[in-house]
Parts: sequence; C-alpha cells; structure tokens
Amino acid sequence: MYLINKICNTLAKKVSNELNLNKDNEEIIAYGAFNLIQIIWSIFLVILLGCFFNILPEAFIVSATVSLLRKYSGGVHASSPNRCAVIGAVISVLLALLGKNMLLSFSARQIFAIEGILIIIAYIIIYKLAPVDSPAKRIKNAEKRIKFKKKSLLCNSILLFLVVVMNYFYYVYGQAKYLTYGCNIILGVLWQVITLTHVGFIILDKLDNIISFKGGGNNEKDIIE
Repeated sequence: MYLINKICNTLAKKVSNELNLNKDNEEIIAYGAFNLIQIIWSIFLVILLGCFFNILPEAFIVSATVSLLRKYSGGVHASSPNRCAVIGAVISVLLALLGKNMLLSFSARQIFAIEGILIIIAYIIIYKLAPVDSPAKRIKNAEKRIKFKKKSLLCNSILLFLVVVMNYFYYVYGQAKYLTYGCNIILGVLWQVITLTHVGFIILDKLDNIISFKGGGNNEKDIIE
C-alpha cells in the first residue's frame, strides 16, 4: 500500500495547494482518498473471487453484512489494509459457499433453528464485547463506547429483520436463493462477532501470517483490550 499512500498524499497536496488549505485539511483529504481506494480495492476483490466461484451475490451479501456491523462493533484488524482486504474477500467467498451448501445439508426448519441460535450468540457477544477498538483509534470516551454498543445492537437487529424477510420470501415464492441470502447474512454476522473475540484474533493472526509468509503475528495486547 506504499504506492497508494504516495498517490493519495500527492493528490491531497495538489488539492490543498489549489484550494489554499492548511496541513490538517491536506491530511484529511489524503486519509479520505486512501479510504476510498481501499473500499474500491476491497469491492474489486470480492467481485473477482465471487465471479470466479459463481457466487457473486452471496459473497456481496456477506461482505456488506460484515462491513455494516463492523462499523460500530469494531474488531480485530490485519497487519495492513491490503491484507485486510484480501482476508475479507476470501472470508466472504468461503462463507458464501458455506451458506449455499447449508441448503444441501439441512432442511429449512433446521436452518431457521441454526439462524436463531447464531443470532442469540451474536447479541450476547456484542453486548459483552462491543465495541472492540484498534491501537490506531482507541475509543476512550465512555459515552461514545455506550453509543457504539447500542448502534451495534441496532445493526444486529436490522440484520435479523432482513433474515426474517428473506425467510418470508422463501416461503412465499419457494425460491431457494432467499433462504441462501438469509444464511449469508447470518454467517456474515457470525464472522464479525467472532472478530470481537480472542478466537477471532487467533484466526486473523494465522491468516495474516499465511498471506505475509511470516512466523509470529501481531501482539494480542495491541489488538484486543
């Protein structure tokens, strides 16, 4: 991501010079440009892998679910934005494949029961652990932490509602894709709440090491409070 950082900084400097902005505004522009490129890169990877495995809609649903809930609940980060994008895309595709295969292994009623159990687990983990911040952006304000926790629980409720809607569509129209989409949402929620836990740290650390071909990962104390 060094090249992208350089491009963003150069772009921010040119814009700042044109608009006669100060250094603080220049840094804000560079940060915004980097985040935009990171989002585009992450979406591109999901599209690439999703098309390759012919599960693009399902992978997008998982990715969107994780992103929505992660915005307020936080979670463990990879050691670089690029690795985070790669891991996110791979996880989205793997969970999309799992969601599709659930229809072959379980009946609709069994899937509904599994979804119910997982959503309860998600509420418990979010209530106990969210928000999990990062070393670069600590949430020290108690009121802000409570606010983020409430928004995390609200997001989880919205996602639960979408699952119920998908299940309703399945019963009304009889199309398996709606049941699959519901599974995708639940699995996205499951992965996101796992990243709030010690288990999530271990999994992400292993994946980070595989991508970077290194031994020994991040310091747990730097990632999870």
